[in-house]
Amino acid sequence: MSTARACLVTGYVRLDLPNRSHEEYERLGVRLLAASDGVSRWYYGGCVEAFWHWQLSDGAALPPGNPAKDTRAFHAVQHEKTAWMADAAERTDADILVWMDYGLLHVPGITEAHVAAFLARAAVAAPRDRVGMASIWGPPQHPPGWTAVEWWCAGGVFTVPRHLARPWHEAVVERAVGLRSRGFVTWEVNDWASAWLLNPGMVQPWRCDHDASLLEAGP
Repeated sequence: MSTARACLVTGYVRLDLPNRSHEEYERLGVRLLAASDGVSRWYYGGCVEAFWHWQLSDGAALPPGNPAKDTRAFHAVQHEKTAWMADAAERTDADILVWMDYGLLHVPGITEAHVAAFLARAAVAAPRDRVGMASIWGPPQHPPGWTAVEWWCAGGVFTVPRHLARPWHEAVVERAVGLRSRGFVTWEVNDWASAWLLNPGMVQPWRCDHDASLLEAGP
């Protein structure tokens, strides 16, 4: 009898942005990976100029946000999450892939125990036919804009069955390309919400906030 398994996927590219130092990211990432001990995992990095969204955003207007943090490179790295998941899906035979931000343990209340418990639950309880999405606002009720972050998707955690990782990534790319055709790009969570709105049967949310409920309430 086969045993259900989850694979952790995370990634980090050094950008030296003002919100968090490289040294702090490294400490947080080491803790995340240690908490996933015994779980198969893929850890990605790379050159931001090679990322799909970096190329897409050439010449585009960025959302206002915080100009010191929400740079073109930042948006490219954030959008690479779904690409990394799609790549990892081709390199593992785990039933479920779990994205967790490399710096996830900066979120108030989240501990290594939360990470380990979530991965154990995801292996058996994450949906096998839909993307599992941490959601602050619930299912999107209208097309997201581009000038402000909209928290239909929390961004830091989601699950995907292996066979849906590539289709989910392609759905997100389609929405980002559509927005870029109008001259803009936006946050990855807005593009995720746009993909979700157009493919409502593809996503199963769990409601949470920017705290330990990100992991406690799901999958």
